[in-house]
Order: sequence, then C-alpha cells, then structure tokens
Amino acid sequence: MTAGAGERPANAPAPFAIPERMELIVKVAERCNLACTYCYFFFHKDRSYESHPALITEDSVNGLCDFASSAALSGVKTIAIVFHGGEPLLLKPQRFDALCEALSAALEGLCNYSFSVQTNATLIDETWVDLFAKWRMSVGVSLDGDEARNDAYRIDHQGRGSYQNALKGLRLLQGAAAEGRMGNPGLLSVVDPEGSGAAAYRHFVDELGFRRLSFLLLDETHDTITPKIVKGTEDFMLGVFQEWTRDDRKDITVRFFSELIACFCSDEEMKHFAPYREDMSNVFTVSSAGDVGMDDVIRSLGGRFAEHRFNLFDHRLETVVQSDLYREIRTAIHAHRPAACAACDWWKLCRGGRVNTRFDEASGFERETVYCSALKNIYSRVVSYLLDNGIDGDDILRRLS
Repeated sequence: MTAGAGERPANAPAPFAIPERMELIVKVAERCNLACTYCYFFFHKDRSYESHPALITEDSVNGLCDFASSAALSGVKTIAIVFHGGEPLLLKPQRFDALCEALSAALEGLCNYSFSVQTNATLIDETWVDLFAKWRMSVGVSLDGDEARNDAYRIDHQGRGSYQNALKGLRLLQGAAAEGRMGNPGLLSVVDPEGSGAAAYRHFVDELGFRRLSFLLLDETHDTITPKIVKGTEDFMLGVFQEWTRDDRKDITVRFFSELIACFCSDEEMKHFAPYREDMSNVFTVSSAGDVGMDDVIRSLGGRFAEHRFNLFDHRLETVVQSDLYREIRTAIHAHRPAACAACDWWKLCRGGRVNTRFDEASGFERETVYCSALKNIYSRVVSYLLDNGIDGDDILRRLS
C-alpha cells in the first residue's frame, strides 16, 4: 500500500529535527573503582573505553562547552547534563568544579540547563558534598538491595563488597539534605531477577531512607534473554509495586510506577509524556576523549553501534542527528511498530519497549521488547489497582486507544 498525501510509510526514516530537550551523558571518568558483575560499560561488546583517557581531557571539556552552546543556539531549549562514568568521582573535586564552571559559563542565558551525577557513593566526602551543594546538583546513588544482595554484584576489583562505603557516602548526602544544603539523593537500582522486589523496596525506604527510587531492567536483548530473567523481573517489579502502594505515601516516588499512573490518569501525560518514556534518541554520550555517540546501552549492542563516528571538535548536533545511525534508532522508536505489537492494547503507552531490548542480530529492532509478557502483566496490575481506587476505567481505555 502506498502512503497517502502527508503520510509517512511505517518504516520510513524519522525526519531530521533538533530536539527541544536533550540529555548529555558526560563520561568524566572511563574507569571505575568497582567491577559490578552486570556492568554494560566495561563487560559488554563496546571496548572503546580501553583506548580512552581515564579522565576527561581539557580539550574535551572545551569541546563539550562549544558543542552544548552550539546545540542551544540551534534550538535546544533544555539540556540535562549527567556526569557519569565509570565512576565520575574519580575526577578530582577541583577539576569537577572547573568543569561545572565552564559549562555554566557556556550555557548561561542560552537555554535551561541542569547538572546531575550518578555515583556509586563510595568516594563521597564533605568536599564532594560541598561541591554538589554549590551547583545544586541532583545526585543519584547506585545500590542493589541490602548488604548481602548488593555485595553479590557491586564488588571492587578485589572482589570485596561496596555496601558499607556507599552507605557512608549516602549518609553524608542525606545529612546535607536535612540541613537544606541540597536535595535528597535519589536511588538507582538494577532489578535483580533472583531477588525480592518487596524486600529491596523495604530496605531502601525503611532502612536507607530513600524517597525517590528508580529501578532499571537488565539490558538484555533477544540474543541474551532467558525466560527466567523475564519472569524474575516481573515478580521483582510487582513486589516493589505491592509495597509502594501499601505505603501510599505521596512523598515516595517509584519512577516506573509514578510515570505509568500519571499516563493512565491524565490526558496530557498520555499525549505528551508516554511517547517519550522510552525515547533514547535524544540522549547523547560524550566520552573522555571527546567522542559523541548514542546512549551507551545502544553502543553496548556492539558492531556499528559501538563505532565512534563523531566528536566534539569536528561535529555539531545537527550532523549527529542527521546520521544514518541516529535515524535508524529514531525510526525504530518513533516510526516502526513491530509485528507483535500490531494489535496490542498497550501500544500507546509502551511503544514496543526500550529500543535496545528489542534488538537481535538477525533482524535489528524489528521485534518487541524482550520484557513484553512481563510488562503486560505489570500494566494490568497497575490498572487493576487504579480501578480499585476509583479511577474511571472508561477514561483509562480512552487514553490507551
């Protein structure tokens, strides 16, 4: 069938556009003091870090400022800068502060911008807390359950657990937040398909005092997934949901479920937010050497995705987003509906799932997410909860249609 006037064929490349909002993940350190067993950055197919400087170079800092300011002048209205690694706190505080100074000077008055950092928290001391407070930096702490569960995965290079050192750093952050010097740190935790989501939630909330929680699904593809991981992921997330809804506290957010409920309950959220819940096409990674590429979880797929084609010194955002690779990812996210999703009631919300979890070597991004069955059951449980709490089912169906 030929597309009608004004329509685009289902698999046509998504049109070039400068995004209104972009996320820059800046690899200020491409080494880590931990060796987490599931780490996509060091233990998957992308080995580019081996040829990169351990710490971001001054040339890369200057190039980053030019790249970001050029993006703002090209039409990007909001730039979220996420300092990442490896472990970003391997960059000494003085250099970290200078990096923030340079980026702030480059972007002030051009766009809205924010700084955040994702850290394992083991290196945090009062100097770091002062720096975070100075830059009003949002801090995410990576932990994976109680001490026993965490230390089964989040180990250092000698095989020792990291929980106790991370806890010391977390308490410093929380102390500063209690004094009003900074916001409360958030939690980023990887789903443990062999663990209990209910127990993890209770530990994070009751014992560690987190109020903002985010759980990441393992970055599996159709070439790596097993039924055990899918079922374990479903059980884990439903355990989290059970405890979160039992608490029924407005001051505690679980990102995955908070976003879902907002979409189910609001026309505006479903219209404007749902299509971008799993949108990785406006996320760009900057290496310590000054390379610019797609989100690291896409690079971890290997092959052409791991190639460094662009850098801060010779290219601007317009060049990156017009590239074949970018268009392939954007098309998979925005313009292609996998066959398995053709009649799915959840399509408007899910859109096939996170694009890297739709991948296999044979067909690229033609398939639905490996977590399809788990997500369907989770969505159904959330809807049942809303119906039990007085939300109009017809409104939910209308928003999904």
